[in-house]
Amino acid sequence: MSLKIQYRPGDTFFHRMDPSIKFLWMILIVFLLFIMVDPFSILALFLLTVFMGKLGARLSFIEMIKAIGIIVPAALTVGLLNLFASGNIFYATAMALRMITVILPGLIFSRTTDPRRLTFSLVQVLKIPYMFAFMVNMAYRFVPIFEDELKNIMNAHAVRGVDLECKGLRGRIRKLQLTVEPLLIGVIRKSQLASMAVQNRAFGAYNTRTYVYTTKATFSDKMFILLWVIGFFMYALTLGSPAQLLSLFLPWQR
Repeated sequence: MSLKIQYRPGDTFFHRMDPSIKFLWMILIVFLLFIMVDPFSILALFLLTVFMGKLGARLSFIEMIKAIGIIVPAALTVGLLNLFASGNIFYATAMALRMITVILPGLIFSRTTDPRRLTFSLVQVLKIPYMFAFMVNMAYRFVPIFEDELKNIMNAHAVRGVDLECKGLRGRIRKLQLTVEPLLIGVIRKSQLASMAVQNRAFGAYNTRTYVYTTKATFSDKMFILLWVIGFFMYALTLGSPAQLLSLFLPWQR
């Protein structure tokens, strides 16, 4: 079964890049989207991300279109709501493009990042406490597992003749009940098993840990993130709106 969010081994530019650098790059793009106020800049960033995904991660256009298709209904809804509220088509288009663009860095990251390397890199490169890095690793590993389990639940209902093509509000609620409840039960069961496994191995008994595999950011990795940081500040000081990004952290500025 082909999963949308799953690591795929390879030997591309993004596969070789240190996971922490990719993580910082993904966050930087999110911040960049917040300071972009016109749809043309966001569209340019979107095309640049598509170009990087195609050449740097060897993702097919079909893969990217399928990933974007997940967020398109929500993006169109947000765009229409902003259009009715503000009456500004450029602002509404920018809001919709933001939601569409932000999905691509996540797709590149998930497709090219080994969960084991991610944990090691967070601890060794970014110097994050290994307890926090382990939690990030568990969340990252469970996403494709939960996606696969949701598909199994829907296939099981289809085999039993359950109609999941429900229409109307009552039908949607019934569909959520048939799919989300078993998924949540599976999530709780898996989290309990994971908790017992780490406790039996005395995880967290020591302040430091030893690692068989060591990783570090290469010179090309540092230059890559440095160029993006420079580009971020150049755009913020010329065309962007840093106050919009600041409002995320200072509620009284809104």
